Amino acid sequence: MNKHKFWSICILTGTILALITSCVPQQSIQSEDEKAVDVSIAEEKEPIRIGVAASFSGPIAYVGEGYMMGATLALEELGGKIAGYPIQFYTADNACNPEQATSAIRKLVDVDEVHLILGSGCSSCTLASMPLLEENKVAQITGGSTAPEISEMAGIGGNIWEFRVNASSTVMAEAYAPYIAKNEKSVFFMAFNDDYGRGAVDAIKPLLQAEGVEILGEEYFERGTSDVRPILLKIKEANPSALLLTTTESDAITILRQFKELGLSIKIYGYNSTIVTGLFTEMTPDEPGLNEGILEITWWAQGMTPEMEEAFLSRWGTEASPHRAIYYFIVRYVVKEAIELAAQRGEITRESLRDALNDLSIENTPIGPLEFDDNNQAHHWLPVYTMKDGVVEVIEILKP
Repeated sequence: MNKHKFWSICILTGTILALITSCVPQQSIQSEDEKAVDVSIAEEKEPIRIGVAASFSGPIAYVGEGYMMGATLALEELGGKIAGYPIQFYTADNACNPEQATSAIRKLVDVDEVHLILGSGCSSCTLASMPLLEENKVAQITGGSTAPEISEMAGIGGNIWEFRVNASSTVMAEAYAPYIAKNEKSVFFMAFNDDYGRGAVDAIKPLLQAEGVEILGEEYFERGTSDVRPILLKIKEANPSALLLTTTESDAITILRQFKELGLSIKIYGYNSTIVTGLFTEMTPDEPGLNEGILEITWWAQGMTPEMEEAFLSRWGTEASPHRAIYYFIVRYVVKEAIELAAQRGEITRESLRDALNDLSIENTPIGPLEFDDNNQAHHWLPVYTMKDGVVEVIEILKP
């Protein structure tokens, strides 16, 4: 099975004694008229319907696929049910496009009638989806979107239906800037031309300036750009001591290949990126060491959670990555706790799940305590890590 084109769904039998797995083409996940992905066939209770809005097509379709891998593994470990309720996943493709993001949310709300949404992946899509959450009174748990505006607009005094588990660019910047300032005198930014990339640069730039680091320039590019040499030549001419790169695996491959072709030797810091991952290594089997020595910070790194990583590799035949892992943690801990709390209080509704998320407090998870602050933002541990001799090495785990 092609691990980048297929994903598996599990069906829990009435006896809950055996999981039967079958492979379904990625294309079937993306279709608008798809049927629910039944992860449980229940007898006693009505299923809880959970929507997943993400990029299942386009240049980062592998990110949406990874979300489903993590979520499905977590649900399988929970036996397909939470608090006795069978769980059904419904998907909607937003292609990392904010205009399509609103259609994806409407499909999940109006057609699939979901109780809860996991999404919307890209920061621009999450921001575009937020007004629809209020309009339809349905909560969304976000993993992977890092734009600071999401938290600034959520929670008390704002959008009470948007919750974010992964760290924002602001949180990561506050942790990362001192690391960079210890070793670098000047930096150049290169990031996606969207809320994700620009938000990351805006968050860390003033912090680096306050530390005395000179900013020599910033350049932005579209996802899927095949030739970034003009940008790299500008960076080469500016000659910073370090490049801060905000991107994901597929675009990082293009950038690092051309970086190498042009003979650049500038130190690279992956900031709010997914470059130092086993998935990157799998995507570049003939180019070992392409991401060697890059220092990175994000919301999860290989080596933090060996048991989960082993289970993920065994289940899917591919390594966990930050995007794959965060949805595992969201389902395995946050969704589980929220449903159990809502069930204890009575009926499972969109409103009761939102209230449960608001009151949620989990002391122990593999990525630290999880609860939402006044802006509906969680604060988990943050790893700083690098690639050394082809293996991810965690340098330090910051515990805010």
